[in-house]
Amino acid sequence: MKSILFVCTGNTCRSVIAENMLKRWLNGCQLRLEVRSAGISVTPQTPVPHYILELLKKEGISEIYHKTTPLTEEQIKEASLILVMESFHKQRILDLFPETKDKVYLLKEYVGEKENLDILDPFGGLEEGYETCFSQIKGCITKLVEILKEKMEDRGK
Repeated sequence: MKSILFVCTGNTCRSVIAENMLKRWLNGCQLRLEVRSAGISVTPQTPVPHYILELLKKEGISEIYHKTTPLTEEQIKEASLILVMESFHKQRILDLFPETKDKVYLLKEYVGEKENLDILDPFGGLEEGYETCFSQIKGCITKLVEILKEKMEDRGK
């Protein structure tokens, strides 16, 4: 695996959280993996909500230079793994790029969860919604890290 692409709707909340949390973990390991994020329906120059920045800061992630990025065919082709936040993201990608069926997953699905697989968009909502979203993604990234570690160990054998 060479690259992971996280996809949400606007590329301001969910995919930004996932990208930055995984990048933080990668800084401390020997796995060389490119991590990016993009959105299905991006409004250019929309800033990351302040509350997302505060939640990331509590996790020790304070240097975030993010520019919203629309999902492109090039990103789809380059990514080894595409992890999306909601079912409609997955369906949209599969509708446009059916050849990606073996590399597009809901984030929760990929890490082994079986129920409530969508991570809902907190954008414009209450702080509680942001916290719930953040907590769900943090749990998934913790599981994803374990999966990546196992893949690293398997390659070393």
